[in-house]
Amino acid sequence: MAVLSFLESRNVPYYVHAGYALHLHGLEGGLDDIDIRIVPEREDVLDELGKYFSKRSTMQIDRVFSKGIYSGPCLTIAGKIDICARIAPQVDIGMVPFPFDEDQGICHKRHLARENLPVASLENLLLYYLVLRRGEEDDKKDAQHIRSLLAHKGFSERNFMKLICELPQREAILEIYKEYKALNVAVRIPKCSGQRGLLSP
Repeated sequence: MAVLSFLESRNVPYYVHAGYALHLHGLEGGLDDIDIRIVPEREDVLDELGKYFSKRSTMQIDRVFSKGIYSGPCLTIAGKIDICARIAPQVDIGMVPFPFDEDQGICHKRHLARENLPVASLENLLLYYLVLRRGEEDDKKDAQHIRSLLAHKGFSERNFMKLICELPQREAILEIYKEYKALNVAVRIPKCSGQRGLLSP
Protein backbone atom coordinates (compact mmCIF):
# COMPACT_ATOMS: atom_id res chain seq x y z
CA MET A 1 0.00 0.00 0.00
CA ALA A 2 1.45 3.34 -1.11
CA VAL A 3 0.35 5.22 2.03
CA LEU A 4 2.11 2.78 4.35
CA SER A 5 5.24 2.85 2.18
CA PHE A 6 5.18 6.67 2.42
CA LEU A 7 5.00 6.57 6.22
CA GLU A 8 7.66 3.90 6.55
CA SER A 9 10.05 5.77 4.24
CA ARG A 10 9.88 8.69 6.68
CA ASN A 11 10.11 6.52 9.81
CA VAL A 12 6.68 7.59 11.04
CA PRO A 13 5.27 5.24 13.70
CA TYR A 14 1.73 4.16 12.83
CA TYR A 15 -0.86 1.46 13.42
CA VAL A 16 -4.17 0.37 11.97
CA HIS A 17 -7.12 1.48 14.07
CA ALA A 18 -10.92 1.22 14.39
CA GLY A 19 -12.94 -1.23 12.26
CA TYR A 20 -10.09 -2.72 10.27
CA ALA A 21 -8.13 -3.23 13.49
CA LEU A 22 -11.07 -5.18 14.92
CA HIS A 23 -10.93 -7.36 11.82
CA LEU A 24 -7.21 -7.98 12.32
CA HIS A 25 -7.96 -9.10 15.90
CA GLY A 26 -10.47 -11.61 14.56
CA LEU A 27 -13.55 -9.58 15.47
CA GLU A 28 -16.34 -8.23 13.30
CA GLY A 29 -15.37 -4.79 12.07
CA GLY A 30 -16.18 -2.49 9.20
CA LEU A 31 -13.98 -3.01 6.15
CA ASP A 32 -15.41 -0.19 4.04
CA ASP A 33 -12.42 2.00 4.95
CA ILE A 34 -9.06 1.82 6.70
CA ASP A 35 -8.18 4.02 9.69
CA ILE A 36 -4.50 4.68 10.32
CA ARG A 37 -3.19 6.48 13.41
CA ILE A 38 0.24 8.12 13.29
CA VAL A 39 2.25 9.37 16.25
CA PRO A 40 1.01 12.91 17.12
CA GLU A 41 4.52 14.38 17.06
CA ARG A 42 4.61 13.70 13.30
CA GLU A 43 1.37 15.45 12.45
CA ASP A 44 3.30 17.50 9.86
CA VAL A 45 3.36 14.36 7.70
CA LEU A 46 -0.36 14.80 7.04
CA ASP A 47 0.41 17.90 4.97
CA GLU A 48 3.10 16.00 3.07
CA LEU A 49 0.71 13.16 2.39
CA GLY A 50 -1.97 15.59 1.28
CA LYS A 51 0.37 17.10 -1.30
CA TYR A 52 1.63 13.72 -2.45
CA PHE A 53 -1.92 12.44 -2.99
CA SER A 54 -3.30 15.89 -3.85
CA LYS A 55 -5.73 14.73 -6.52
CA ARG A 56 -7.31 12.10 -4.27
CA SER A 57 -7.13 13.56 -0.77
CA THR A 58 -9.21 15.83 1.47
CA MET A 59 -8.41 17.23 4.92
CA GLN A 60 -10.97 17.63 7.69
CA ILE A 61 -10.43 19.20 11.10
CA ASP A 62 -13.74 18.59 12.87
CA ARG A 63 -16.24 15.86 12.04
CA VAL A 64 -19.67 15.93 13.65
CA PHE A 65 -21.46 12.81 14.89
CA SER A 66 -24.51 12.23 17.08
CA LYS A 67 -22.72 12.49 20.45
CA GLY A 68 -20.36 15.34 19.64
CA ILE A 69 -17.43 16.45 17.52
CA TYR A 70 -14.56 14.28 16.41
CA SER A 71 -11.72 16.81 16.69
CA GLY A 72 -8.26 16.68 15.17
CA PRO A 73 -6.99 16.82 11.59
CA CYS A 74 -7.85 13.79 9.48
CA LEU A 75 -6.63 13.21 5.95
CA THR A 76 -8.84 11.04 3.74
CA ILE A 77 -7.26 9.49 0.66
CA ALA A 78 -9.35 8.09 -2.20
CA GLY A 79 -12.37 8.10 0.11
CA LYS A 80 -11.12 4.88 1.71
CA ILE A 81 -8.10 5.64 3.91
CA ASP A 82 -8.38 7.94 6.95
CA ILE A 83 -5.10 9.05 8.54
CA CYS A 84 -5.14 10.86 11.89
CA ALA A 85 -2.52 12.02 14.38
CA ARG A 86 -4.16 13.84 17.29
CA ILE A 87 -7.58 12.42 18.17
CA ALA A 88 -9.59 14.29 20.80
CA PRO A 89 -13.36 13.87 20.45
CA GLN A 90 -15.59 16.30 22.31
CA VAL A 91 -18.39 14.16 23.73
CA ASP A 92 -20.85 14.10 26.64
CA ILE A 93 -18.06 13.44 29.17
CA GLY A 94 -15.82 16.22 27.84
CA MET A 95 -12.87 16.30 25.48
CA VAL A 96 -10.95 13.01 25.58
CA PRO A 97 -7.44 13.04 24.09
CA PHE A 98 -6.76 9.50 22.88
CA PRO A 99 -3.22 8.40 23.77
CA PHE A 100 -1.04 7.02 20.99
CA ASP A 101 -0.87 3.26 21.56
CA GLU A 102 2.74 2.54 22.53
CA ASP A 103 1.83 -1.09 23.16
CA GLN A 104 0.12 -1.81 19.87
CA GLY A 105 -0.04 -5.38 18.71
CA ILE A 106 1.30 -6.91 15.53
CA CYS A 107 -0.80 -8.79 13.00
CA HIS A 108 1.49 -11.52 11.67
CA LYS A 109 -0.78 -12.52 8.81
CA ARG A 110 -0.38 -10.69 5.53
CA HIS A 111 -2.75 -7.72 5.21
CA LEU A 112 -2.58 -4.52 3.17
CA ALA A 113 0.48 -5.91 1.37
CA ARG A 114 2.36 -6.06 4.68
CA GLU A 115 3.72 -8.72 6.97
CA ASN A 116 3.74 -7.91 10.69
CA LEU A 117 1.30 -5.02 10.37
CA PRO A 118 1.06 -2.75 13.47
CA VAL A 119 -2.48 -2.78 14.86
CA ALA A 120 -4.12 -0.97 17.78
CA SER A 121 -4.32 -2.97 20.99
CA LEU A 122 -7.63 -4.37 22.21
CA GLU A 123 -7.47 -1.97 25.14
CA ASN A 124 -6.94 1.07 22.91
CA LEU A 125 -9.84 0.00 20.71
CA LEU A 126 -12.08 -0.42 23.75
CA LEU A 127 -11.27 3.12 24.89
CA TYR A 128 -12.11 4.42 21.42
CA TYR A 129 -15.53 2.76 21.30
CA LEU A 130 -16.40 3.48 24.95
CA VAL A 131 -15.83 7.19 24.41
CA LEU A 132 -17.66 7.49 21.07
CA ARG A 133 -20.58 5.07 21.70
CA ARG A 134 -22.08 5.64 18.25
CA GLY A 135 -25.16 3.77 17.13
CA GLU A 136 -27.57 3.40 14.26
CA GLU A 137 -27.92 7.17 13.90
CA ASP A 138 -24.26 7.21 12.82
CA ASP A 139 -24.50 3.90 10.98
CA LYS A 140 -22.17 2.37 13.60
CA LYS A 141 -22.25 -0.59 15.99
CA ASP A 142 -20.02 0.61 18.83
CA ALA A 143 -21.96 -1.20 21.58
CA GLN A 144 -21.50 -4.49 19.75
CA HIS A 145 -17.79 -3.80 19.35
CA ILE A 146 -17.45 -3.03 23.06
CA ARG A 147 -19.03 -6.34 24.02
CA SER A 148 -16.81 -8.23 21.56
CA LEU A 149 -13.66 -6.56 22.89
CA LEU A 150 -14.55 -7.30 26.51
CA ALA A 151 -15.13 -10.95 25.62
CA HIS A 152 -11.88 -11.31 23.67
CA LYS A 153 -9.49 -13.69 25.40
CA GLY A 154 -6.61 -11.31 24.78
CA PHE A 155 -8.21 -8.31 26.48
CA SER A 156 -6.42 -7.16 29.65
CA GLU A 157 -8.36 -5.09 32.15
CA ARG A 158 -5.14 -4.13 33.88
CA ASN A 159 -3.66 -2.79 30.64
CA PHE A 160 -6.86 -0.87 30.00
CA MET A 161 -6.64 0.78 33.42
CA LYS A 162 -3.02 1.74 32.75
CA LEU A 163 -4.08 3.26 29.42
CA ILE A 164 -6.73 5.55 30.94
CA CYS A 165 -4.92 6.30 34.20
CA GLU A 166 -3.75 9.79 33.23
CA LEU A 167 -6.83 10.83 31.26
CA PRO A 168 -8.81 13.70 32.83
CA GLN A 169 -12.09 11.86 32.18
CA ARG A 170 -10.90 8.54 33.61
CA GLU A 171 -13.66 8.36 36.24
CA ALA A 172 -16.41 8.95 33.68
CA ILE A 173 -14.80 6.39 31.36
CA LEU A 174 -14.71 3.88 34.19
CA GLU A 175 -18.41 4.40 34.86
CA ILE A 176 -19.18 3.66 31.22
CA TYR A 177 -16.81 0.68 31.31
CA LYS A 178 -18.58 -0.80 34.30
CA GLU A 179 -21.98 -0.35 32.65
CA TYR A 180 -20.83 -2.67 29.88
CA LYS A 181 -19.59 -5.30 32.29
CA ALA A 182 -21.99 -8.00 33.37
CA LEU A 183 -24.20 -6.65 36.16
CA ASN A 184 -23.58 -9.65 38.39
CA VAL A 185 -19.79 -9.53 38.07
CA ALA A 186 -17.73 -7.39 40.43
CA VAL A 187 -15.31 -5.07 38.67
CA ARG A 188 -11.92 -4.84 40.34
CA ILE A 189 -10.28 -1.52 39.53
CA PRO A 190 -6.46 -1.58 39.85
CA LYS A 191 -5.00 1.60 41.30
CA CYS A 192 -2.89 3.97 39.26
CA SER A 193 0.62 4.23 40.64
CA GLY A 194 0.89 7.26 42.88
CA GLN A 195 -2.89 7.61 43.20
CA ARG A 196 -5.32 6.45 45.85
CA GLY A 197 -7.48 4.72 43.28
CA LEU A 198 -10.00 5.66 40.67
CA LEU A 199 -13.46 4.39 41.49
CA SER A 200 -14.79 1.80 43.84
CA PRO A 201 -16.20 -1.25 42.09
